Amino acid sequence: MKDIWKHIFGTAWDELNIFSPDIGGFLINEADKTVMIDANAARMLGLPSEPGYDRIQAVMKAFSDQSMEESPLSFRTFSAGQDLTAVIIRINRISQNDPKLCGRGHMIGALASASERALLAMIEIQSFEGIPPAFTILNVINSISEIEPSALISRCGKRKYWIFIPDAGDNGLERLQEIQKEALESLDNITFTAGISSSDKDPTVRMDTAEFMLYQANAAGKGTILNFSQELYDNRTVDLDLARNFTRLVDENLFVYNFQPIVSAHDGSIFAYEALMRTESSIGLSAEQVILYASQSNRLYDVERCTMLNALRTIANHREEFSDRKLFVNSISAYILTPEDWQNLERQYGDVMDHLVIELTEQTQVADEKLASIKERLHKSGIYLAIDDYGTGYSNTSNLLRYSPDFVKIDRALIDDINKKPKIQQLVSSIIEFIHSNGYIALAEGVETYDELKVMIKLGADLIQGFYTAHPKTYIQSTISENVVNEIIRINTELIGEISRYYHPAEGEVIDLYSLAAGHYSAIFIDNSDIVIKGTDTGAAVNIPIVIKDGIVTKITFHNICLTTEKETPLVDIGSGSTVEIELIGHNRMIKRGIHVPVDSSLKITGTGALEIQAASTSSYGIGCDKDSSYGEIVIASSGRLTISSLGDTSVGIGGGKNDSGSEIRIVSGDVRITCEGSASVGVGTLYGNAITTISDCSMSVLTNASDSVGIGSINGEAVISMMNFRIFVDLSGLNLCGIGIIRSGKGSIFISDGSLFGDFHGRCIRSIGTDKGDVDITIRNADVKMECGGNTITGIGDAEGSGNIEIQKSKIDLTLLAKDHEGIISKTGTVNVISTISNIKTG
Repeated sequence: MKDIWKHIFGTAWDELNIFSPDIGGFLINEADKTVMIDANAARMLGLPSEPGYDRIQAVMKAFSDQSMEESPLSFRTFSAGQDLTAVIIRINRISQNDPKLCGRGHMIGALASASERALLAMIEIQSFEGIPPAFTILNVINSISEIEPSALISRCGKRKYWIFIPDAGDNGLERLQEIQKEALESLDNITFTAGISSSDKDPTVRMDTAEFMLYQANAAGKGTILNFSQELYDNRTVDLDLARNFTRLVDENLFVYNFQPIVSAHDGSIFAYEALMRTESSIGLSAEQVILYASQSNRLYDVERCTMLNALRTIANHREEFSDRKLFVNSISAYILTPEDWQNLERQYGDVMDHLVIELTEQTQVADEKLASIKERLHKSGIYLAIDDYGTGYSNTSNLLRYSPDFVKIDRALIDDINKKPKIQQLVSSIIEFIHSNGYIALAEGVETYDELKVMIKLGADLIQGFYTAHPKTYIQSTISENVVNEIIRINTELIGEISRYYHPAEGEVIDLYSLAAGHYSAIFIDNSDIVIKGTDTGAAVNIPIVIKDGIVTKITFHNICLTTEKETPLVDIGSGSTVEIELIGHNRMIKRGIHVPVDSSLKITGTGALEIQAASTSSYGIGCDKDSSYGEIVIASSGRLTISSLGDTSVGIGGGKNDSGSEIRIVSGDVRITCEGSASVGVGTLYGNAITTISDCSMSVLTNASDSVGIGSINGEAVISMMNFRIFVDLSGLNLCGIGIIRSGKGSIFISDGSLFGDFHGRCIRSIGTDKGDVDITIRNADVKMECGGNTITGIGDAEGSGNIEIQKSKIDLTLLAKDHEGIISKTGTVNVISTISNIKTG
């Protein structure tokens, strides 16, 4: 349909719409009953961006029933080919001789001879959801004229009109309120705001006071009508000339911009530009004054709409300059565009939206619901998010995490003379480290000297913006000063090994791990859907962890990589709300840390290659999370070998400390080998919570050595464990041991079918399969179970002090229980049912 539209209306139609907002068009496909409409036509007709066939037909009929003299719109319809009808519409201009509208001179003449009972007001017709359709504005004026036939009405700007009533009675405010109610009775989301003039005999003064009171009424809220107040007028701080200029600025979208380059802190190349709001000399308003007048007149939304439109238009008109660059633009977060206005922008500029970066100030408080709406819209359109002015007294780390931006702009107040302030350098260093640890890009703004530049590069800033690197220009610069570029390169050369540098790969990129190491990158930040990371067959370790952005779906291929780190952070840190697949090719290794899978994310490991994880820390884990956290969904579906070694005070192979969300661990193929050591260890499952685990079609070994030691399950809590088509060996040593199940007071179920399970346990209190003083149902079918246990107190299968039902069918059970206190197959208060099973229990 878009191609047909371009063929019929031409490639210049969008620009014609912008140049002349009173003309628009739509295209009807009679064959499939579809409609395509441009932004102007939708606005004039008061329709959504996708109105539907029946809706457009109803609107056309409504206007065809009116005569051309009565209709505020004109239609021109023509055939555009088989089953295609094209329609061009425009707003009818009302003649100055029409009694409904009079000229300014006529209005002034009427004011000069007005009585004390006369009323002059300036009204502004508004919609609560953006700009009202043009024909709606004209219908409101027609209604006022019909309600008050003696009224003189004169246009004084877009949506603004003078209303003069020669005899309004003793209370002009009440009369105007009655007119407002009656004129708008049948119109949804439409109102007018009004200011009533003084009763001065001078027409110019009356007009001036009415305009002033309209300004005050807008500040009070849409739909307000204010009577003249001498006190407000005498104490006015508003410059009406500037206020008029502001109105013209917004009504006619006369904004202009300067563009300041944002450059790479690594090589000085231009990464992006910031669009800085300016006005022409005839307007004479600074950006701060624009926001002030917009706030006072309730037109911040209009400024936001102009800003978004102008930013996207700039990118579209300079596609070559923005081919690999972005445009930062400040947003008024409290005035998110309506769905209709946003859809209009998407229709015109959807193909360039991924070059846009929206800036919000960190201290601006945005409610969670609105923030979620903003982030969803930006994500859908491919737009990036930046937080401005970070590091001031308002700064709040939890708030920053709530925003989860792509870029964080460090406030100029921290960078000013930072080379002379060692304590501030420490603060900024910790801020940048925090920014990087969460996968964001650190941008230093307001860099004005060489010394500031050098310090910010040393502290690890990724991007630089400021007068030292480039001043704002009225045009888009292709490069910055060669001298500055050389200085940035020289600083990086001098500081090799001292700078924290994050590498941001492109979509589909094949990353050479050792090239990154040679380029002195300190981490890889992944924010796209398909990446390959390659190492070499030699397997030399590279100190480059991987950070994955929040809320993305991505596949990462590891090809002979070997990663290590000197920090406490994981080697692969999956972002919150992300879905990640890691494909393995060749032999891959992770040394010192493992893969973090947060509670609301998921990880799937696939491929034919091998992965070896050697994790060691106070609270150690191979894949999952630490002892204080809950892990997300974990699936091991690779056909190669997965080897995990976890060493710490607490240690987990696959799983974590808690499982508050009920996440499942599934091991469904491959050869998995896990070794854990510490005071409390779990091979697969949860230290102190619920363990939900499915194991099938794989071979597996779990070796643990800890005071509290579990092969598959949990130390305490609930467990749902299912094992099918497997070969598993569990070797435990320590004090309190459980091979499959929960050490103490467990609940849940264990299902074992069609596999071979071997155990070798040496400790004080041992539960081979089951729990102690709990309630766990155990089902074993078509399985070969062989356990050798040596200790003080041993339970082979079941619960010597608790309940739970045991059912064993068509299996072979071979138990060696070397202990003074031992039980073979038991449930103290539950049922035990052994059918067609060979049981061999040796004791001693």
